[in-house]
Amino acid sequence: MDCEGSRAKDSGPAKRTTTEWPFQSVNQEKVRALSSTQLAQIEGAILLAAAQMGVDLKVSDDG
Repeated sequence: MDCEGSRAKDSGPAKRTTTEWPFQSVNQEKVRALSSTQLAQIEGAILLAAAQMGVDLKVSDDG
C-alpha cells in the first residue's frame, strides 16, 4: 500500500497565532537552548526539507 494513499488530504495552512509553537513533536525548550551554530544547522535543515516539498519558507528580501 502506498503511504500517500493512507494520509488525509492536506486542507491548507492551519490557523495559528504568531506566538503558538507550531511543532507538536519538537521540544521548544530544547530548541531554544541550542547554540547559534546548532540553530543555524536546524534552520538550514528546515529550509532544505521545505524546498524538497516544494514549499518556500525563506524570508523575502522585501520584508
